[in-house]
Amino acid sequence: MRKEELCLYYQPQLNAYTKTTEAMEAFIRWQHPKYGLVPPKQFLPWVDKTELIVPLSRWILERACTQNKAWQTNHLQPILVSVNLSMAQFYHPQLVDIIDEILGTTGLEPQWLELEITEAVILKDIKLTYQVLRELKSLDVRVCLDDFGIGYAAVSHLHRLPFDTIKIDVSLIKEMDDKPENTTLVSALISLGESFDMRVVAEGVETRQQLNTLGDLQCQTMQGYYFSKPLSVEETTQFLTINHAELFDNLG
Repeated sequence: MRKEELCLYYQPQLNAYTKTTEAMEAFIRWQHPKYGLVPPKQFLPWVDKTELIVPLSRWILERACTQNKAWQTNHLQPILVSVNLSMAQFYHPQLVDIIDEILGTTGLEPQWLELEITEAVILKDIKLTYQVLRELKSLDVRVCLDDFGIGYAAVSHLHRLPFDTIKIDVSLIKEMDDKPENTTLVSALISLGESFDMRVVAEGVETRQQLNTLGDLQCQTMQGYYFSKPLSVEETTQFLTINHAELFDNLG
């Protein structure tokens, strides 16, 4: 961070009904002077085990909130910015205070920040998870259950936990073309999320066939390389200024 080698990239989530960008998921990258752009899976697991996780979490959240506020200030349409939290980040005792402070200093209204956690995180300590989620919801930020559908435990707790969004796991979307049972499962997950009044995001959409299938299933929000790879700040700003309705031509 001192060398300013870290940066955030953003991948859009698009609404199939309004045909507009609804959110941006933030991904940290390490611009290594020797190895180039290093993805998070190659360094975050190590950081999670050190005291660096607190300043890194603060940096990611602050940078994402600052950028989203800048987009709004520049009169781009208001969107969610979504930030992933690892297990160490989610259970850190300073998390809620850090987020509250960052929202205050950046001026971003809390409803435009969404925090993503996975099933593995909530199952580590379901009682503590519920407590942390309630504290986060007291700030009016949004919370998302990521990688939904690959395990059954999260389904049993879904009605008890105050999630605003569920993201259907990439593997289920990817295999819809070859496994009809996956399409049935995805349809059930969409209906389940909607029954709890949750935003449902299909993650990992890469082909027109997947888009068409999700359209038939009335999935409202989608994310994946069919729409865009993760983008730099400059590329994201450009993406937000362009009409992408043609991506949904002849859908449904």
